[in-house]
Amino acid sequence: MSRFLFILLILPAWLFSGYIDYTGYGEVLNFSSVNSASRGGAGLTTDPLLNPANPGEMGYSVYMMVGADYQTESETQSVYDNYNNRIGNLTISQSRSVHVAPYGAYGAIQYDKLGGMFYAGMVRDYFYHHEIIQRDDFYQTTGIIKQTGSGQGIAAGISMNYQFPVVSFGVAVNYINLNQQKKYQHIFYQPIAEDTVVESSFDQTGLLYRFGSVVHVLPQVDAALILQSKNQDIQQPLEVGIGLNYFARAIIPARVYFDFYYKFYNQLDENLQDTKIYCFGIENQFSRHVKILLGGGYEENCFNSEADAAYFSGGFEFHQHNLIIQTSMDYRQKQYPKQMNDITIHDNSMNFMVGLGYNL
Repeated sequence: MSRFLFILLILPAWLFSGYIDYTGYGEVLNFSSVNSASRGGAGLTTDPLLNPANPGEMGYSVYMMVGADYQTESETQSVYDNYNNRIGNLTISQSRSVHVAPYGAYGAIQYDKLGGMFYAGMVRDYFYHHEIIQRDDFYQTTGIIKQTGSGQGIAAGISMNYQFPVVSFGVAVNYINLNQQKKYQHIFYQPIAEDTVVESSFDQTGLLYRFGSVVHVLPQVDAALILQSKNQDIQQPLEVGIGLNYFARAIIPARVYFDFYYKFYNQLDENLQDTKIYCFGIENQFSRHVKILLGGGYEENCFNSEADAAYFSGGFEFHQHNLIIQTSMDYRQKQYPKQMNDITIHDNSMNFMVGLGYNL
């Protein structure tokens, strides 16, 4: 049981990928456990959905985590002189958002080669406020557009898995409730038109099913395959993932992870494009009680191929007796054209997570 929580829970990470009415704010990172976040989201071969943590043992564990997100978005427009020479950029909008929230609580049980877990937590929780300043040909302010929104995604699920000599199998059922509220205001500084206010909301529930397997190819190599069902009501695409991990006995021994995911968004909406996600991570046992984790990845955007994001992450794990404390930080940056009026969008986000686990 001393390593029971070494395999932390990444199951909720892929329940919801931030598809609902894309805003650029409140995007969900593609991982939910602290260790998985530190490894850039990689670690499918250690998913407790697929295999018990320590076959042959019996025990219980609990785990909870909280996180903070800092996000900024700005829009810049190219400025030209009378001879159509570009002379610089003009910032037409800028927004910042800080949000702190509990990410979830988990419980796991193991009996010999049979394992199971249950969880409840947030898979999407955000608030955003965005303003766009409108200007005429002389760059004088004529109006302002304000967009605000909030949303939550709550997940609850249960899973079971079983370990055979060289292969393990797992299955999970997940209940998801998603809601979102948005408000759009167009305020004119001059009496050229009436102000506009539009409000909308979204509230849906649905079930997702997840199946997978891990094969212990060699003593130092594991491979995993996972399949998640499609649900049109909550706009979750069919998803396939594969993962590998290799224990490298180098000068500094480390376990190396690589995951690949393919999401079939085009089946949900023909205006969306299928996406791929690449994750990699490294985990080193720095000392008896401390682990160092590093990672990163590349994620395609289902709405705009020019809005793909690269990200980097890192973190630490400290364990003493039955207690485990973990921290992670993730940073990502995007810059892409808005495809209108020579506007460029700049997105930056940073996520910080803390996890606490205990073996009973």
